[in-house]
Amino acid sequence: MRKRVLVFEQDRDILEVVSYVLIEEGYDVAGFSSEKEVLENLGKEDPDLILLDVQHITPEGTALCEKIRKDQQFGHIPIVVLSTHMKASKVKEVCADDVVGKPFDIDMLLEVIGAHIDA
Repeated sequence: MRKRVLVFEQDRDILEVVSYVLIEEGYDVAGFSSEKEVLENLGKEDPDLILLDVQHITPEGTALCEKIRKDQQFGHIPIVVLSTHMKASKVKEVCADDVVGKPFDIDMLLEVIGAHIDA
């Protein structure tokens, strides 16, 4: 059975590229560009991993990540954060299992995803 990745990325071009790469690697992908869409579809998608765009390492910026992490139904799902923030690694202290800085190397992103999804 193919592993499913839920991707939240506000930049539609990046969402398209990441989705394409993941599909080419054999993953099923559910892509969303708004937090509202993620929350409305999380239960329907049943992902094996969540890839989240976090632009600001503030309580507002990490709210979606924290909400997912604290949810009994979804809190066990690995969360990998994509971020341009200079201190993006701080989000690991808050809610993420891993962080990949933007711009990112596709091979490195796939390696991080693979490490968490196959764990």
